[in-house]
This record gives sequence, structure tokens and C-alpha cells, in this order.
Amino acid sequence: MQGTILHEHWRIAFRRRYFRKRFQLQASLDGFLRFYNFERPHQGYRTKGRVPAEIFWGAINTEVRQEV
Repeated sequence: MQGTILHEHWRIAFRRRYFRKRFQLQASLDGFLRFYNFERPHQGYRTKGRVPAEIFWGAINTEVRQEV
């Protein structure tokens, strides 16, 4: 994941913007992590093109349904 953040976010972000404050860096990273977890399809054989949030929340929803 660190490599993905470096290649897909920081290298692009640092070319487009000059960050002056720590909170600007944090806001930029938070935005990328939202994209990474909720919008960007993943290519792993277990994820099958789904996004991590879909996998995580789907697993939780399945477990909650089984307990009830």
C-alpha cells in the first residue's frame, strides 16, 4: 500500500501543488485514501475488481446477518 500511495498519489500531488502546512498534507492523503478505499477497483485475485470498502462492509454485513 505504501508503494501505491507513493506512485499514485504523492508523486503526482507534489508535482501539482506546494504544501506549506501539515494539515494540507493530511487532507490530501485523506482524500486519496477515500478514493483508494471507496472508488478505486483493485486487481487482486481475491478482490476481483471490487473496492476494499465493498469487501469489508460486505463481510461485516454477512457476519451480522448470520448472528441474528
